[in-house]
Amino acid sequence: ITGGFVEGVAPEFPIVIEENFTFYNVDLDDGPMTGIFLDQKEVRKKLKEHYSDNRNILNVFSYTGAFSVVAADNAKNTTSVDLANRSRPLTEENFGLNGIDPKSQYIYVMDTFDFYGYAKRHDLFYDTIVVDPPSFARNKKKTFSVLKDYDKLILGALDILAPNGTMLLCTNNSTFSLKAFKKVVKETLENAGVAYELQDVMGLPKDFKTHAHYKPSKYLKAIFVKVL
Repeated sequence: ITGGFVEGVAPEFPIVIEENFTFYNVDLDDGPMTGIFLDQKEVRKKLKEHYSDNRNILNVFSYTGAFSVVAADNAKNTTSVDLANRSRPLTEENFGLNGIDPKSQYIYVMDTFDFYGYAKRHDLFYDTIVVDPPSFARNKKKTFSVLKDYDKLILGALDILAPNGTMLLCTNNSTFSLKAFKKVVKETLENAGVAYELQDVMGLPKDFKTHAHYKPSKYLKAIFVKVL
């Protein structure tokens, strides 16, 4: 089966959409990789309004930089990290759409765990760290699974989190329940010996329909954690 347009001439992509007074490029002809995940729109709004003001923001697994772009107006600076080579030009374009010089922000094409090490060696610290990984990823060195390895992402972020910093921890894995996800977050932080506070716990927006008797339909989990 091949996809296509039912009638008329295919529009030229990318097209520009607006969300929370922020603009993004979207390519509807590139399979599921459209350039933005709309289910995170309320999480992005929360980040912008409550967790970005005058902060150094780190966004790992940044894709096209949506979290970075929405936070950039209020933030001191943003750093976007993604392993995919195409992430850089797509992120730069989204900054440009919003009148932000991409050269004023930091963009790395790099494995997240490698960046953690790089930041630690160079004494780089961040007030807000956004962690929104894919459920599964593989590169030449290793594989990553949300179900098995999320604790490692949290521990790596802790090493470069500024005092009284916040982590935004997300997963869209439908088999990872909110209860289980919270347990991983709490146990990892407690075993690390840090005091913390869960400040906001979010899920899908209301216009993403779920079914009460089908728990995987509530697949998105996003937790804002302040480390005291």
